[in-house]
Amino acid sequence: MVSALLATVLLASLVLFKFVVPSDPDESVRAEDSQPATLVSDADLVSRSVPDGNPSPPPSVVSSTDPTRHYVLFLAGIDSWSIPGEPIYGLFGYVRDRLSRDLQVSRFVYFSYKAAAVHNAGRDYCEGWVDGCSSSEPATVRFAGPVYSVEETHLSIDDQVMALDWMLTQIVKADAGAQIDVVGYSLGGIVAARWAALRGSESALSDRIQSIILLESPVGGIPLANLIEGPVCTRFNFCQPLKKFAEGKYGGVVLRQLQVPSDDRSRSESIVPSLSQAGLLFKVTSIQSTADYLVSGTPLEFCLDASCISRGSFTAGSGSQGWPATSQTLHYEYLGGDTAPIRAEDLLSLMEPATQRLMTNHGLPLFDPSFRVQTATWIAEAVSGGVANTPSVP
Repeated sequence: MVSALLATVLLASLVLFKFVVPSDPDESVRAEDSQPATLVSDADLVSRSVPDGNPSPPPSVVSSTDPTRHYVLFLAGIDSWSIPGEPIYGLFGYVRDRLSRDLQVSRFVYFSYKAAAVHNAGRDYCEGWVDGCSSSEPATVRFAGPVYSVEETHLSIDDQVMALDWMLTQIVKADAGAQIDVVGYSLGGIVAARWAALRGSESALSDRIQSIILLESPVGGIPLANLIEGPVCTRFNFCQPLKKFAEGKYGGVVLRQLQVPSDDRSRSESIVPSLSQAGLLFKVTSIQSTADYLVSGTPLEFCLDASCISRGSFTAGSGSQGWPATSQTLHYEYLGGDTAPIRAEDLLSLMEPATQRLMTNHGLPLFDPSFRVQTATWIAEAVSGGVANTPSVP
């Protein structure tokens, strides 16, 4: 029992959601700088979004008939980074090419995690992009080149939500007829869903958002975060190095916000219950691989001996499977990856091979040539408004 617990704690510090890739600049928007509105509280969500206990249906999608007014906003995941000459475009390159070819979309913009960091330091959000403060630049330039570090992806999700709200405001100020599709990968999808939940029903931006697409986003929470932030890793010395590692790698505040509510402590810190409200306010499409343990909700098995007769397991994370069926279009299929139990020798060698496999499974829907075509097709359908609001699986 102790060995299984120790193994689980060890896995916890290395398995949390991330996938690091470089990318490349593109087009963006110009506008005047302004401060975003204040976030509403979690407590107000249910009474506002479900007035009589019956959720309101998502608004109908307004198709973008004019490609010059159509924007696609991409948000990368935790531990991503973007610098001049090596921005995050590579992460979304294939999807972008498909949208350009099939839908003639030409206005692609990219979220910067630095925007929240500089604002917290008392400076302007616009400093998160190479040309972000050039308000005289055209819409196809201003938010093309995000510049941020890995560490800046570890800030509070609510700080990132305010930065996203500011960015969306700038796009709409520059182009009052803008129609925006928001595509978030991993943590990026969580930021988008949190923005939708907290700002969606009262923001003047709401009718400008055509759809929100969650790609491999653990919006159902990260149970392993409960372990890292809970009493086991707080009270016992053997777990302290792992807690320090995990918080340094992913940010303690992000881990606490993505706990699955299970007790008073986690309920007071977690933002997970609010995220499903996004689907009640916007057209949401969620794309999840059954082989991605960070969103599948399927327990990941690991061997406790060389013959793998004795095994343990834990649930790494879950996506939007628990959301109301009418609140989203859910594509939940196998999109590549190894699902065999983690070998005991990998577990005992700080699990680099096991970690690599898990992170690979997390990114295959975007990168594997055998599966990225399907991923891009689903995104294109959502962007074009061609998907019925019916989940693909029960």
